[in-house]
Amino acid sequence: MQNKIASSRKGLVKKFFNIQSIGTILVFVAIFVFFSIKSPMFLTFDNIINIIRQVSILIIIGMGMTILLIAGQVDLSVGAIVGMTGVISAMLVVNNHLPVYLSFIICILIGGVAGILNGIIVTKLNIPSLLATLGMMTAIRGFGFVVSKGATIFNPPPNFLWLGGGKLGPIPIPIIVMLIVFLIMLFIQERTTFAVHYYAIGGNSIAAHLSGINVQNYIIILFMISGLLAGLGGVISASRIGVGTGNLGTNLEFDVITAVVVGGTSIFGGIGNVQRTILGALIIGVVANGMIIINLNTFYQMIAKGLILIIAVGAETVRHKRAF
Repeated sequence: MQNKIASSRKGLVKKFFNIQSIGTILVFVAIFVFFSIKSPMFLTFDNIINIIRQVSILIIIGMGMTILLIAGQVDLSVGAIVGMTGVISAMLVVNNHLPVYLSFIICILIGGVAGILNGIIVTKLNIPSLLATLGMMTAIRGFGFVVSKGATIFNPPPNFLWLGGGKLGPIPIPIIVMLIVFLIMLFIQERTTFAVHYYAIGGNSIAAHLSGINVQNYIIILFMISGLLAGLGGVISASRIGVGTGNLGTNLEFDVITAVVVGGTSIFGGIGNVQRTILGALIIGVVANGMIIINLNTFYQMIAKGLILIIAVGAETVRHKRAF
């Protein structure tokens, strides 16, 4: 089994440019060309960088969601983790006077702990991840408000703003962080037996268990990774807007899932990769940015995102039925 799955992950370019991916790329190109024609402001260097910066947090969290979906799991609590870690990071700096770097590390680890709790609930209590993380989404969001007493934390020091708002040359720091996370996740996917095992779990968890894989431990680790990346997304978000609020990341989980599924990761498990998640996130980002530039009401963005998710899931369901 492991040899079969390992061979299915070989050939980065070949795997990316399969029929499904070409279709997604064509959709992306069509959307890109449409908005370029509709507005001369769209196809500028500053706007392209702005789009990538806007989706950088989506991609960072999407990396964790991708490997979870490949393993047949899902995490609806990532948006709540963003809100919780974002407000706590600001509190630790403003109210407790911790160094910024230390508050960020603590909050990323808090995200990891939340992910471990998700994994334990799913594996030890045998609750489906959709329901387990739906409950945790509400609990984590509430915890963030309890800790902050519902207050918004203002006036962090200038160095708090660097991670989310700083630049290295013309490139925003969030984009650089996103690229680092992507390269790490790509290495894990293409070069480690860890990835072989989570692909195996998503393909057939019973067979994976019989082959000697500790399925429960792997699922807990995958949820931990998702939580860590959501925690990272939380501190970047708080740094970017310059305040800490428990409302950060509201409904972000749906944008993340949409990006991952549009990118070609199967909701049924066993199929997907992190590089195509970037493409899915860019489609979401281009649609949102383009609608703003051509002065469409933000409510239309909600409709568009919902339709994109329905179409992507519908297409995946049809493919899955044909495969079996």
